[in-house]
Amino acid sequence: MEINHYIEFQKARDFGTLIGDTFDFIIKNFKPLARSVLIIMIPNFLILFLGLSIFGINIMNIYAGKLDAMPSYFFAIIIIEMFLGIIYMVLLVCVNYDYIKIYMERKGGAISLGDLWPEVKRDFFRVLLNLVGLFFILGLLTVAVIAAVAAAGIFLSEVLAVFLGIFAVLILGTYLFTALWPVFFIIVHEKKRVFSALARSISIVAGKWWFTFGLINVIMIIWMIFVMIASIPYYAVIFLFSFHGIENMNGTIFSAIFVVTYIFLTFFGSIMYMIPLTTGALHYFNLRERKEAPSLFAKVKNLEGQ
Repeated sequence: MEINHYIEFQKARDFGTLIGDTFDFIIKNFKPLARSVLIIMIPNFLILFLGLSIFGINIMNIYAGKLDAMPSYFFAIIIIEMFLGIIYMVLLVCVNYDYIKIYMERKGGAISLGDLWPEVKRDFFRVLLNLVGLFFILGLLTVAVIAAVAAAGIFLSEVLAVFLGIFAVLILGTYLFTALWPVFFIIVHEKKRVFSALARSISIVAGKWWFTFGLINVIMIIWMIFVMIASIPYYAVIFLFSFHGIENMNGTIFSAIFVVTYIFLTFFGSIMYMIPLTTGALHYFNLRERKEAPSLFAKVKNLEGQ
């Protein structure tokens, strides 16, 4: 008889347990989750990777000094790739977080693609619209900072004003990136809109900002280690390009190898992004339990009903 090693998300955890349970969950669910990511995202993968291939080949032409070989639609490809990248990100969030949502509902029971796909379709446009709204808000904040720097330039030297502007952007960006880390799980799990989700995320992270900041740094370093290992073939190709001479990069077998390794690296990094996404979901419940104790209230309510 197969034992169901269910990982309870809705509980408080310390730093080490958050990291450990992240990999425990991924090890137990990697095959069905990675398969779901691949099947659901494959149309976007194909179009995105086609664009990446064209982009990579043209970047090689730039390195080789062959600017006349660049197509006139090169910049249009960049814009399309940015849009596809947003869709790619939204699908990645929906697949991972909807998988976790169903996993919690079924207490670790088997999850099929037929179970996951309807949830992803239902959440896709809500997450997409909220992401666009988030970009708009962050854009307004960036404009406000630039305006403040321009105003400061009237009273201060230009160098000092630029320095203060860069410093302000770094501080504000670091704070918001940390405070808004759970925002997409809140959008999926609590079904909140962008302003409510932003306020909710900042609220539950408040008081645990430094803890969250440290957790993000550690888990992203771990993710980067995996990506760096997977990038060895890519940089090996770059080395071969340099060894054989940059003028021979285009029109050789190395061009095809470059594209394949570039696509593989992008794909692998995206698949392994389940690491920080899973940690984000675990930490969301960790913060909730410490601040609101919903599990405790549920147990008390159950006792009162007996």
